[in-house]
Amino acid sequence: MNVTPLALALTAALAVGGAACARAAQVLAASAVGTPSARQSRYMSGGGVWVEQTPDAVQHDTVRDDATLARFSGGLACFDLSVRTAVGYDEPIDALEPKCKTDDGMAQASVSHERVSVSDYGFTEQRETARVHEVVRDVDGARFRDVTLTAPRNEVFRVVERKAQICCSTGGGREVRLRLTSPRMRINDVGSAYTEEFAFRVQ
Repeated sequence: MNVTPLALALTAALAVGGAACARAAQVLAASAVGTPSARQSRYMSGGGVWVEQTPDAVQHDTVRDDATLARFSGGLACFDLSVRTAVGYDEPIDALEPKCKTDDGMAQASVSHERVSVSDYGFTEQRETARVHEVVRDVDGARFRDVTLTAPRNEVFRVVERKAQICCSTGGGREVRLRLTSPRMRINDVGSAYTEEFAFRVQ
């Protein structure tokens, strides 16, 4: 499947391990908080089988999101978050409805120090230039045939990266789940919203 820079194709991809179910929290020692070991990577997805995609010629990880548990103490959890999205689906991080689920329930998270950058990824794809309908006559009679002409075309896939710190109360619990919901990415453009979740448990 090819994806134009004007519309990001959200194609079906079978989610390994049943992404529709809650993901088990990554268990961390307190000393690992704020280190590379406390980093998780996710893709926005919906329904357990739909995953945010890129054009065939562009690496999928250009739209991968990362969260590092940077603090977990004093009843507060903070994440260093990086969200990468095709420009057509870009939203400020607070528009992704960041929420934290803890032992006390779900709570809105705060967003601070948001920074934005843009990266362009060039690629070439074959685009249809003409379609010809013709009738071929032979000893067996007339047959109809479609002929499609294509030509290479240079395209650009633009990705917006947003970085911010996300903080929320843990209520004194040991587990925290950061959940993001895209208001614009939806299954078949009209169904359930795409989401992603980063889950940690600190021992």
